[in-house]
Amino acid sequence: MRHATKIACLVVAATAWIVGCNSALDDASGPNVVMEVENVQIPPITASVSTAGCTFTITAGTATFKNKPKNAQAITSPFNDIVLRGLDINYVWDDGQGVTVSHSGIAGSVPANGSATGQFYAVALADLTTPPRDGHSANLLLTFHGITVSGDDVSTTTGGTLVVSSCSSAPVGACCTQGGGCNVVSQASCVGSLGTYQGDNTSCLTTVCP
Repeated sequence: MRHATKIACLVVAATAWIVGCNSALDDASGPNVVMEVENVQIPPITASVSTAGCTFTITAGTATFKNKPKNAQAITSPFNDIVLRGLDINYVWDDGQGVTVSHSGIAGSVPANGSATGQFYAVALADLTTPPRDGHSANLLLTFHGITVSGDDVSTTTGGTLVVSSCSSAPVGACCTQGGGCNVVSQASCVGSLGTYQGDNTSCLTTVCP
């Protein structure tokens, strides 16, 4: 089994999907294959009011994984197949609160010189309730981990965005507080706290408060 430091290819979270990989194809060191990820789709989390309070519905996200060989020997199965093992997620929420790091499972395999689609959950239900995350959004840094059948660790890092709908029936938007902070609340709540409402459906991720 070889052990080598992996190099993240791209760490930008401007869109819902970004390509990433564990090392360059022309890098002769490390594993014989490179794992890449693209077409990362993270469905919005819906929230609704029930007798139990705010109820969240989480839909699994999807991603396409590619197994890129570095040499002619790496195109054959099964020893160059990649088994998906897990996902580390870092969060930057629009209000600076909420969970910052979590680990999620992911199952499946990617054949040598091929591709496969995997499913994952971008957040745990418990992390949406304390503190309440309805009406908020977060930039994500996702690192997917795998291992080849021959025993080499591979990983790939990319970005994404998580959006959680509001339990309130009233429209919500970014609210600049008197202290220069930003919260996503209804207009009435914002004005009631002497804040400046930035408009319905605006986000603190794209709002600059004075």
